[in-house]
Amino acid sequence: MKYARVMQALIGASLFCSMLWAKEEQKPSEWSCRIYPPEHKVITDSVTGNKVRFITTAPGIDRAFYFTHNAWLPDGSMVVFSTDRTGRSEYFGYLPATGELAQLVPAGSPNAGLGVVSRRGNYVYLIRDRAVYVWQVLVDATGKDQVRIRERKIGDIPESMSVKEALTENADGTYLCLSANGKNGKNIIAAMDIQTGAVKTLLETEISTSHVQFSHTRPDLIMFAGDGAGDRSSQRMWLVDFSGKGAWKLHHQIPGELVTHECWWVNDLVTFCGGYQKDGFKVESHLKVVNIYTQETRIIGAGSYWPEGTASEVAELNWWHACGDPIGRWVAADNWHGGIAIFDAQTTRMRLLTTGHRTYGRGTHPEVGWDTQGQAVIFGSEYFGNPDVCIAEIPKEWTK
Repeated sequence: MKYARVMQALIGASLFCSMLWAKEEQKPSEWSCRIYPPEHKVITDSVTGNKVRFITTAPGIDRAFYFTHNAWLPDGSMVVFSTDRTGRSEYFGYLPATGELAQLVPAGSPNAGLGVVSRRGNYVYLIRDRAVYVWQVLVDATGKDQVRIRERKIGDIPESMSVKEALTENADGTYLCLSANGKNGKNIIAAMDIQTGAVKTLLETEISTSHVQFSHTRPDLIMFAGDGAGDRSSQRMWLVDFSGKGAWKLHHQIPGELVTHECWWVNDLVTFCGGYQKDGFKVESHLKVVNIYTQETRIIGAGSYWPEGTASEVAELNWWHACGDPIGRWVAADNWHGGIAIFDAQTTRMRLLTTGHRTYGRGTHPEVGWDTQGQAVIFGSEYFGNPDVCIAEIPKEWTK
């Protein structure tokens, strides 16, 4: 059975590759990537005793992908991140086998952005000059050309749209989602066919759209964040599909309820953080999971509030960004102090993974995400005083 599953996965990956490169008239361009020496550094967390690997430590701003977006090639050979170390913000790749870094766009070449890494093959989708491209990433850590990129143009972005967020790939690798501002003043959510480049508009709305992301299980389903947050009466979480019926509410938010940082998980579940606003900056924010069909909502990681606690003290025991692993066993969450905790999806047991990656009141949140195997998390850190990218593996004893 295990052999059959492996063969099925290999056949599926081969078919996926054939689809991406089916257009013979579009001869892809290719280049070798410049390789930089390792700069990674491993520390032991002084609070938890767990190992944390800083894959970047050089001066400048290095950013992990947003936690809703995949950054890992499925075979684990590369992690993609953004950096401004060359004088412009661009994509580099970290090679876990050697610790080396690959500059994915040749120096002096037109830049590209708003990217996402495929969960189905070693591909990166991104935007350059109002067009969407796919990169096939070829990694050979022992060869002369350690990293090569094969690029194909998928299609042009319609003139009526200005894309405002990173692309996301749908569950079967046939469409990319375009989150855009329209020339008509409305917000647009559209889907681009990965094989043909054809674009179809799924939603034009007055609702302020953000955090637009395809479902991990349903190829036709998209979630987005609306206007609602904090104590507003409008709704934060919405769904839209290919049916043409328009958007509908995912979670029926009530006045005074905090709902924020939603993310797709397994089995049509969505993780988000929220609770109810308290006095001032004190917020009771639980880590929650909602079923998109039944509206059943449960708390996986409880937040805390007590009137005597300072805003800083309360913030250390509440959750802000959360992301579930691709297997369905864990959910990771961060807090305003840069702490990261792992919650058991079945028992809700909390384990503190690492701490100190942000100073309360300033700095970027870790915004913790997962690898494609559910074995490690990736996040941003200002532990050394400037934005770096970190990886922490889940301790083996936690999985027993």
